[in-house]
This record gives sequence, structure tokens and C-alpha cells, in this order.
Amino acid sequence: MKTKFLIISSLIGLFVIANSNSAEGLCLANEDWPDAPCYGKRCADNNARACTDPNWWKERWEPYYDYKGKEWMEMKKIELLDAIDANNVLKWKDLSPDGSHDNVFDYYFYMGEIPNSEGLYASQIFSEQIPTHDPYSDSESLRLAAEKKFLAEESMGFGSGTGMSDESNFDLILPVIAIAIGAGLGISLTVYWKRK
Repeated sequence: MKTKFLIISSLIGLFVIANSNSAEGLCLANEDWPDAPCYGKRCADNNARACTDPNWWKERWEPYYDYKGKEWMEMKKIELLDAIDANNVLKWKDLSPDGSHDNVFDYYFYMGEIPNSEGLYASQIFSEQIPTHDPYSDSESLRLAAEKKFLAEESMGFGSGTGMSDESNFDLILPVIAIAIGAGLGISLTVYWKRK
């Protein structure tokens, strides 16, 4: 009876471990605005458009202005612009323990009004990532083939249609951990049964 319980609980444990998400995919709580877009995930985990389309981020940050109110946002914009001119944006961001200054920075960055720390605007960053020509749009058969490939990879759990490349959602560490735990449990059970 104890052996059956041990086997069943081991299998359940392996199933839970194998199907758990990695820490990389978690969103950190945003104290200032609970509806803020998730930066804890890779862009492809949010939506494939998040990797290449600045409007995807802009659409998600637009409600922040209404959430905080015009007067507050305009006041913070002036503070932010002063911090940019004084070259101390990081210090300005650290002044808000709730993350509101980070949110203000992100809002105005995705609205295209300020550059990032490297001096690039959102439209410049995303224009480098957007291909100028998509060969799959040349013909209907190529477009359908690309769609089928994407759907097949999605159904196999490989994430954003990129298969097992670096940009995919496939995490190799989980199967390795599951195999290691399974092997350890198998050896432990074998030793336990031989002693009886």
C-alpha cells in the first residue's frame, strides 16, 4: 500500500514539475498600476506583435494617462524632461518606491515623446526589428504554409511559432529536471524494493 502511494505521489509530483512555468515567464506586481504591460515575460509570451510593433505597447500604455489623470501626468512629464536634461533619469526613477516614475517613463517612451537610455525612440527600435519584406506574403500557398507551421508549433508547445530556437517558449530545463527526478525516484524505489 505504501509503495503504491509513493509511486502515485511521485508521478503527480513529476507532472506538476513538468507543467510548471519557469520564473522567466512571471510578471512582477506593479504597485502603481496593476494593469501595466508585463515586462517579466519575453515579448513573444505577451503577443507576437509585442516583439515588432510599437503600437502594441502604445495601446497598452495609453490607459495609464487616464488612470493617473492629466494634471499628475503633465507634472511628471515636466519632472521627467528635467531629469533627461540633467542626465539623471535613473536617480529620478529611484525617487518613486511604488514604480510610478518608471511607469511615467515607459508611458512617454511608448508614446514616442522621449528616447530610452541609449537615445533611441520606440519607433527607431521597432523599425530595426520589423522586416521590410515578408516573403510569405508573396503567395497564398506560402502564407498558408507559414500559418500551418506556426499552428503546429503552437500545438506542440513550442511557443511563438519559432520552434526550438532561442526565441521560442520552449524551456529545456523542465524536461531535464523531470527526467532527473524520475531517475532518482526510480533508483530509490528499486533500492527500497530490493531491501524488502
